[in-house]
Amino acid sequence: MPEQDTTTQTTTLARQESETVSVGNSCLVVLRGPDLGRRTVLNGPTLSIGRGSDCDLPVRVSNVSRYHCRIEIRDGRTFVRDLGSTNGTRLNGFSVPPNEDFVIEGGDLLQIGDCVFKFLDGGSVETRFHEEAYRRVVVDSLTQVHNRRFFVEFLEKEISRCRRHTRSLCVLLIDIDHFKRVNDEIGHTAGDEVLRRVAHCLASHARREECLARYGGEEFAMVLPESQAEGARLLAERLCESIEALNPEVEGKTVPITISVGVAEWDPTMRTVEDIIRTADTRLYEAKDAGRNRVAS
Repeated sequence: MPEQDTTTQTTTLARQESETVSVGNSCLVVLRGPDLGRRTVLNGPTLSIGRGSDCDLPVRVSNVSRYHCRIEIRDGRTFVRDLGSTNGTRLNGFSVPPNEDFVIEGGDLLQIGDCVFKFLDGGSVETRFHEEAYRRVVVDSLTQVHNRRFFVEFLEKEISRCRRHTRSLCVLLIDIDHFKRVNDEIGHTAGDEVLRRVAHCLASHARREECLARYGGEEFAMVLPESQAEGARLLAERLCESIEALNPEVEGKTVPITISVGVAEWDPTMRTVEDIIRTADTRLYEAKDAGRNRVAS
């Protein structure tokens, strides 16, 4: 990454200084480019944007530089700084000179290569509206845990952090054993209730910094940042025990439920999200082939 100029120059692009805004839920929304509508929350004091996989917000477009620009929250205000990119950064149509801080406000448009982002500050009605719209896009309506789209987005960000800071990461793939039998013997309405009960149980074991999602059908997935294989395996075994102990009563019938879990740990040879998911999926099938209701890692 290029060496940064430590001199801070703050520019407002011919407008008055803005009042301090709430930044708790400030975010960038993709208006043009890959993943249209995707929302990236500014959780930390800085957010690096570029084509590099180790950026906080990777933008895989050819005319975006590896390290293109940086968003910074400081003293309750938000700034953008171009990092000497090849094709430049534009704010509301104006070119941003490199290595200078420019104030950005709610509703501003940030153009990076061919991609356009809209900045929404944490205190605006539009932000709250978009949060609700985005929640509906990334939450599974049946189980009320995250869906596959959110899982992949979350995992991409965590893998970027792994590369940048040499941190650990594990993924669990979880499948309800013999779920087809539940649907066939009791009905799909009962099957939906079992899915809800299982999701609620799994969610009770997930920490705030972790991600639980319905991956598809009767399959769930978890991303465990800062976790190594042994710790992830212990969690997976607790999940198996908790689900087996559920024995939910659905439509007057007790439904015995078990799960099988595949555990994969990130390592530097894995280049994409698909690599770690494929490893976890292989382990999941090993658990099923070994008799189900167990963990393979």
